[in-house]
Amino acid sequence: MTIVSGKIMPRDLAGRDPGDPPVFILLASPTWAPWLPDTAFQKVPIGSTGQVLTVNADGSVGWSNSSAGFTNPMSATGDLIISNPGSAPVALHIGSSGQVLLVAGGLPAWSAPPWVTNPLTTQGDLIVQGVSAAARLGIGTNNQVLTSNGTTPGWANSAAGFADPTTTAGDLIFKNAVPATTRLGIGAETQVLTVTGGLPAWVASASGFANPMRAQGDIITGGLTGTAQRLPAGANGQVLTIASGVPAWVAGSAGPSAVVFPSGDTTGVTDQANINTAQPANGGEVLLAAGAFYVKPTTGLKALTIKAQTSAYPGTTIAGNPVCLRGLGASTIIFPVGAGTIGIYYHRTTSYGAQFGNPADPSAGFIRDLVLDGTFSSGAAQGLNTGDGRGYQIDVTCQNFNTTGAIGFVMSNDLFWCEKSWYRLQLYNNTQAALLTTGVPGSDHSNEYNIYDINMFCELNQQGVVVDGTNQGGSELHLRGNMQLTSAVSGAPTNNIAALTLRNTIGSPESRWYEGQIWMKVEGNSGVGGGSVQPYTLYSDGNGYIRQCSGAIHASSLTPAQWNNAEFTFRGLIADSSLSQLDTGAAGSGVNGISCTYQALNATTVNGSANFTCTGGGLFAVGSAVTLVGTIPGGFAANTLYYAVSSAGSVMTFSATTGGAPITATSTVSSGLTLNPAAPPVPASGTIQQNYGPDAMVYITGGTGVTVVLQGNPVAGAAGPFYIPAAGALTVNYTTAPTWIWAPCAQSQY
Repeated sequence: MTIVSGKIMPRDLAGRDPGDPPVFILLASPTWAPWLPDTAFQKVPIGSTGQVLTVNADGSVGWSNSSAGFTNPMSATGDLIISNPGSAPVALHIGSSGQVLLVAGGLPAWSAPPWVTNPLTTQGDLIVQGVSAAARLGIGTNNQVLTSNGTTPGWANSAAGFADPTTTAGDLIFKNAVPATTRLGIGAETQVLTVTGGLPAWVASASGFANPMRAQGDIITGGLTGTAQRLPAGANGQVLTIASGVPAWVAGSAGPSAVVFPSGDTTGVTDQANINTAQPANGGEVLLAAGAFYVKPTTGLKALTIKAQTSAYPGTTIAGNPVCLRGLGASTIIFPVGAGTIGIYYHRTTSYGAQFGNPADPSAGFIRDLVLDGTFSSGAAQGLNTGDGRGYQIDVTCQNFNTTGAIGFVMSNDLFWCEKSWYRLQLYNNTQAALLTTGVPGSDHSNEYNIYDINMFCELNQQGVVVDGTNQGGSELHLRGNMQLTSAVSGAPTNNIAALTLRNTIGSPESRWYEGQIWMKVEGNSGVGGGSVQPYTLYSDGNGYIRQCSGAIHASSLTPAQWNNAEFTFRGLIADSSLSQLDTGAAGSGVNGISCTYQALNATTVNGSANFTCTGGGLFAVGSAVTLVGTIPGGFAANTLYYAVSSAGSVMTFSATTGGAPITATSTVSSGLTLNPAAPPVPASGTIQQNYGPDAMVYITGGTGVTVVLQGNPVAGAAGPFYIPAAGALTVNYTTAPTWIWAPCAQSQY
């Protein structure tokens, strides 16, 4: 044996038995065996697994269990430590919600509780065995008994109830005087159940009469002696009236009103015939029931021709007594069928003749509470076409007339004028929302004193409301809605689309809104599939104009109006930078100075000359004062007045003074230049100058011997400023001509 590193080891290590326990020799503490020399050693045998080498209280050294305990086997919140069959500490992991700790196989374990969960909810409930678990059997109703079907218990009426005494269909069960449950046999036809002697009984009615009706829709009427008799229901579309003193069903046109129901025939033949046939011969109303009506012309383009006049108005020889057409609101839909079909045509066929010194003209009728839908039409179809007469009352929706040339609503003077009427229109998704025109421009173009209340929704390249060749004198327009971007990516909107257009393409003496009102708010939207140019707010071809009107013109995101020099004497807020700042034209011209004012003109100086080409349309008149805004060519300056010294074709030249030499540009501008008007040319002394544009302030400078007459009244102080409202006027008298500036003051900046 030898000692190696404090261990007693065999001398011959190769002959050591591997199973020999190790023996440690440690230096003894002097406090444990003070009598031993300090160099004495203590023999300490090997301890058990897990023990640690510890100094005992008496100073001896030995193996013992660790005071720090054993290794923690738990790993999650809620775990427990149990002893396994080997007496080693192990973790029992937390169980699931609702489980309980039970002993299974001699060891604790989490498991479902072995007892039954209470399923009862109501007093009187029972617990029964269900298919796989305890279940609730709710309490039965009064007098029921607990029974079984051989598998499941349940509450049921007692099978031992009383015997059924009835023997015949219609029998009743009642309690007699015994008392006992018994049968009351069914009575005879028309008998009534009453009480006789305290018991129920069938007897003949002491009052009333036998019911003569036999079928749905029958009516009871009185016979010759008052005897009740049956009047069978009439045919579809017939009306109940009096014929030879007795009630009778007759064809709708024979009575003052008729009701028509949809036939379901989508060809348009049946509904068209039914509605036209139902029109009362002497005026009245046709009521269209809820549903879809399909109408197709038998000949020509007019599917439904509703009579705006029938027989002579009482006391006159003038035809009146119109037929009126009414639906049940949005649930009544008329679908015109075919190419170019006019859904409803509603016009008088004769004029009134002389009006003064005669009785009042008979009024036209109404069409209201229905929808005209162009889904099944094509080409230049129209929803409603009306005109010729006074007092029309129209309240309809026209939608989906969106094929080439189609129009939702048309008011046309086909025979004579159309005045003093009311139009309440919902116009959605139509190639053109509305057209106000005349077919007889040489004789009748008046649409005076009408009221239009229009909501519209225009999609890609759809036109708004168009006035073509009619005089809307004293008429009132309320226009609201949405318009989509046109397909144009630059320049003018496609086809000069605008919310409101005034034009004259038919050679009418006048195409105007005159001494009336225009109230509008229309917004531009992106829509689907458009380009980048919004429709105009208003558009004129230069022949349609607005004179001495008032109201408010509001537009959101639309392209400023293109007015092409037409008159625009309008008072009120104008949220359109083109209309609000139109300059008035020369005295006596009746027009504005330039159509493309306050829009980028893309004006160009050509080869360094003084020529300005206006690509937008009309030109400033000679003598007109302008300023240049934007990209200004060399030789010109911003915030400086220039005067037109020539204006012809599409080219203008400008000078620094009235009638002076044209200025030669030193650079060429191809885009981004705008010419803003400053004033019309000062007219000859004593000449009245009317304002053909919106409200303006006029400032006069220079000249000699200058006096001013404002609205016919001389005023002191020649310089001003002077407020000249739309259609207002002033006269300047002078020895030497002054200069002036006209500043528009109708623009809404919001």
